[in-house]
Amino acid sequence: MQAVPLNFIRGRKARVDEQPRQPKPDWLKVRAPGSENYLRLKGIMRSLGLHTVCEEANCPNIGECWHHGTATFMILGDTCTRSCGYCNVTHGRPKPPDEREPVNVASAVHAMALAHVVITSVDRDDLGDFGAAHFARTIAETYGCFAFHSGLLRNGVPGPEDDHPAHGEFPKQVAGVEAVLAGSVHGH
Repeated sequence: MQAVPLNFIRGRKARVDEQPRQPKPDWLKVRAPGSENYLRLKGIMRSLGLHTVCEEANCPNIGECWHHGTATFMILGDTCTRSCGYCNVTHGRPKPPDEREPVNVASAVHAMALAHVVITSVDRDDLGDFGAAHFARTIAETYGCFAFHSGLLRNGVPGPEDDHPAHGEFPKQVAGVEAVLAGSVHGH
């Protein structure tokens, strides 16, 4: 038997008229997390036992957002009671809500000197009110850390840009939505 030489194909052949590929623009490149501010925020989150959707959903932009001091707090734990196919948050049987979490979120907001706060949550179908009371406490505590005077905090950091709370999913629970809204400063 005679050996037949094999021609290996490595990649595609360039066409004669093809232009060289241009590098991707800087705004499209995701930088690896690790800046000083990223590490500071991560330290705050860990020391207070808080969760962010950025971490739990494995967001590829976490490095850039945290570098700029932006984070989306995720309350009611890190485990969702649902299993949505599009979501990367862990699902299963969650632990009871951490009673210190509302105060810890407020502490993190103060430590991070945030002007805008985004709070979301996992779905908690295991709780009678789906977590509405916990959400309302978190909003009340978060606003409690702001001492408004002409739009400034006591330490000179601007107050929050928006007083409309983010929302959890409280299916067919008008009372749950009302409880969350009552937790906002102006009650709307």
